[in-house]
Amino acid sequence: MSNVLDEHSKNLGKIVANLQSLEFSLRVFLLEADGTRSNVDYSRLNVGDQIAEDAFTNWDQLSDLIRKYNERVMSIDSSMCIDHSIVEIRHALAHGRVSAYSPEEPMHLLKFSEPKNKHVEVTYNAEMNATWFGEQIKRVLDAIIKVVDACKKLGMATFNHS
Repeated sequence: MSNVLDEHSKNLGKIVANLQSLEFSLRVFLLEADGTRSNVDYSRLNVGDQIAEDAFTNWDQLSDLIRKYNERVMSIDSSMCIDHSIVEIRHALAHGRVSAYSPEEPMHLLKFSEPKNKHVEVTYNAEMNATWFGEQIKRVLDAIIKVVDACKKLGMATFNHS
């Protein structure tokens, strides 16, 4: 595998892991903010087990989680709010088309709208080079840090192990 593909794979893993960590952090924040902190050991659940629906187990999408989080922190400190456009990155990675002209060039990410009258609109277009990856990884990491800081600022037990 070429260095470009190696770097692409490594950076893609970083951004996906950060997006997963952001979603996890938001769910834990919302669970505690709702006062429904669970004592369930999720790592010990088996297929077929049934547990109560809550902020950790529901089907909310990242956009819903960010909206709910922002609603909670806005009145306390608007600097803790998360830029909702992070959802665009997640959607582009999940639903976009990735290609390169050669294995030595950075991949290119395109996402299209749903069709209307047999036409689609380009809704995302980015060259997945080192700069783009660095910016996106940092944006998502900064959002995770905001959630952790919000937990600390609000005195939540979660993430408050100093």
